[in-house]
Amino acid sequence: MAQIAKDAGYTDDDIDLDELDRLHTIWTARGDTFDFVFGGTTVRDAINTALRAGMAEMTLAAAC
Repeated sequence: MAQIAKDAGYTDDDIDLDELDRLHTIWTARGDTFDFVFGGTTVRDAINTALRAGMAEMTLAAAC
């Protein structure tokens, strides 16, 4: 998910890396994996497709 976002121009400051690290621990313990090649799609749909592999979904927070 982070790689998709970074390829689209987002930075680490735009991504909740602490939450992704927490989820990574859960997903690794469960053996969840994701391997997919995207064709024409939106960044939002690509991120949600990747997160669905770990039974998660993207949420947005307003910038402060």
